Amino acid sequence: MQQQMYDNQPEEGTRGLTTGRILELVHAGGASGAALDSCIRDETYKGWVQKYTAKAVADKALVNPSTGGFGTPTALINGKRWNGGRDFIRSVEDAD
Repeated sequence: MQQQMYDNQPEEGTRGLTTGRILELVHAGGASGAALDSCIRDETYKGWVQKYTAKAVADKALVNPSTGGFGTPTALINGKRWNGGRDFIRSVEDAD
């Protein structure tokens, strides 16, 4: 499912995917069920996503020093920006 979402992400600055298209991609990725569909249709986590997106964008420690902006993925491990240079799982396992 993650690959379908990544491969079909809309251009930056556009309205984004419709609820119907999100459901199509999620189902194509193998996820299904009434609870999942309801969660997507009802936008159960919309407020959470908005809150933490705003928090992340305001955090200058997350800015990529080489671009001066944000990118996908942006991840923190123990409060430090992951540079993408190593395997992510190993970086998490090696974190102190």
